[in-house]
Amino acid sequence: MIQSSLDKQIKDKNIVGAILGIDHQGQKQILVSGISVPGVLVSPNQHYRIGGQAILIITTMLLILVDRGLTTLETTIDRYIEGVPNGNKITLENLCNMTAGLPDYTDDPSFNQKITEHVFMDVSIDEIIGLVRGLKPIYEPGTGWNYGHLTNSLLICLAMEKVTKKSFIMLFDELILTPLNLANTKFNQSSNIQQPVMHSYQVSQCCDAKTSLKLEDATYWSPSWGGYVTYITSAAEDMLVIFRTIFTGKLVSKSSFDRQFGPKTVGLGINAVDKYYAMGVAVKNLQLANNQIVKFKYINAGFNGYGGIICYLSDYDLVVHLQVNTIIGTSTPPVVDTLLIGFLPEIIKTITGSNTDISSHAAISTNAQINAANTTTNTITNTTSTTTNTMPNLNTMPNLNTMPNLNTMPNLNTMPNNKSIEHFGQSTNSFDIAYFVLAVILIAFLIWAWTKLKRS
Repeated sequence: MIQSSLDKQIKDKNIVGAILGIDHQGQKQILVSGISVPGVLVSPNQHYRIGGQAILIITTMLLILVDRGLTTLETTIDRYIEGVPNGNKITLENLCNMTAGLPDYTDDPSFNQKITEHVFMDVSIDEIIGLVRGLKPIYEPGTGWNYGHLTNSLLICLAMEKVTKKSFIMLFDELILTPLNLANTKFNQSSNIQQPVMHSYQVSQCCDAKTSLKLEDATYWSPSWGGYVTYITSAAEDMLVIFRTIFTGKLVSKSSFDRQFGPKTVGLGINAVDKYYAMGVAVKNLQLANNQIVKFKYINAGFNGYGGIICYLSDYDLVVHLQVNTIIGTSTPPVVDTLLIGFLPEIIKTITGSNTDISSHAAISTNAQINAANTTTNTITNTTSTTTNTMPNLNTMPNLNTMPNLNTMPNLNTMPNNKSIEHFGQSTNSFDIAYFVLAVILIAFLIWAWTKLKRS
């Protein structure tokens, strides 16, 4: 039943492919639908970029260091990084819960234009730090809230490097990969993704109103402009392991866990008791059709054609992860959220044997405020930039029935033979063909050499 629901909703929303991971009380199930590339189906073991879903991992890593007595959440960022605006007032906790008052560095128009026009161009951490040092604070630290996720997460990572005198990749291995015995999660400072790969696509209108929508392979667009979080790749099984461990407080002390998910931001900006942003995660009350209210903790994100969400319902001890490989303009995060809400009734029914349903009030929206900061047009250039700003908007919770009808988008299944998919720059398709040709040549050479040796 869940599989048929996944297939239907993926088709209805014009998503090329998707992976749905479910972990109920430690029992895992991974379902897939659609394709990675023409002729290759999505498979449960394929890898992908997790984007902003990694921010909760980063705040967890910081809390581990806090528990070890290496730093405190009250320490200001100027102790580790010089030149950050209001650095003598911004604490590490402000960075974790987005109350630092700093906007995202991608709001810089010239930088935004550069990364959207040159999608394979690498950006150095030093260049990003320079942009951060030039930011204008929006408000005094701790007095407001805004989703400056790229700026804040990068500063947290750099602070951890200074605290421990270790690189982030070493810390990631020491604090996350090794303790959780993860084989399919990597931090790789390049555009490469470990095989097998679920390709990602962005659908956009290339040039003008008369130009048809195009499906572009975004898999190997440079992730460098996202700081450290966008270098992290994973697969569904690892994602379930990582976030079950974090959501149940297995990596940090109880006091740190309570602080990580606590309502410290309530009353600041758009945060309220029933929906607030904690430290790298949003927490809201989810209303079921039987009027039951359950706690819903979640992170959603979109990056370079990928869109994903992972959530935890403590009442059911249920972790659900949905990853899709298609961004339609700037709409994938709400599509991902809508899809997940669509699956939850079937998932809950399956694990409980009941006919529990999700009310329309359970809808999640993405950060419209941040999206509005980047001018949305029909060009692929701007769809590249706006997909980074895709964490939850706690301001409005629209009824799912009022969400834009994405069925009006062109059905990807009607694209000519699926071979009209356009690949720009590097793609695994081209690499696969190259490796295949080399393998054929090598085999032919070995056969020739063996024949010559046999005759002699």
